[in-house]
Amino acid sequence: MMQKILFEERDLERAAEVTRFFERHLVSLSVRAPMTFDSDTAPYRAADAILLSLGADASEVARYVSYVCPQVTCPIIVVSDRVLSDIEALKILESGASDCLASPYCDRVLLARVRARVRRNIIVRARMRPQNYRFDKFGLDTQSRELLTARSSARLPRKECTLLMHFMLNNHAAITREELLEVVSAEDLDLSDRSIDSLVSRLRERLVAMGGRAEIIRTIRGFGYAFESTVEPIAGDEDLRALL
Repeated sequence: MMQKILFEERDLERAAEVTRFFERHLVSLSVRAPMTFDSDTAPYRAADAILLSLGADASEVARYVSYVCPQVTCPIIVVSDRVLSDIEALKILESGASDCLASPYCDRVLLARVRARVRRNIIVRARMRPQNYRFDKFGLDTQSRELLTARSSARLPRKECTLLMHFMLNNHAAITREELLEVVSAEDLDLSDRSIDSLVSRLRERLVAMGGRAEIIRTIRGFGYAFESTVEPIAGDEDLRALL
């Protein structure tokens, strides 16, 4: 599913610039005025991550983060257009922020930090409550690594399951080969870009062999891949096969 990021920023020109960049990478960014959590909490609770622009005193932002953090389940990332002192950064991180990014930085680094924090949050929450997924004509049992259709099943090798999980959690987003390499590198430190291509090909062939569409994993020439399917989370205690 497309990631939904909420960005508190008073500089509308800067907000528009970041929004355009994120949207080019298929990430939805909604902009709010600073420190407006209490005016409408719903967008904050629905967000996959919250970006807070440091436009005020670091102590004031830290107090705000410590107030918002217990009321949301997503990571909060503070960004500053100036260099922060160690004391300021510590205040912000100790208040509950997941990350603190200070100038100089580029929007590509900001996007990578956001995706990394969202990914980590998803992994932590998934460990707390096992969750399966349904997409296209398939289901994935994340505990057993079993890929299911209404009439067949196959147990995925660990690296293929890791790859498929990352695709599903970032569906419709353009994902670089470098990002995929980072995701599966924990399984095999010797993986290369070419190995990633081979791994994607094996996963695609498996999906096709079980009746899926080859274009469900779209190759983006010179960049990476995109997973073109709607993904639905399914509670771990539901009968996954009965839903296919």
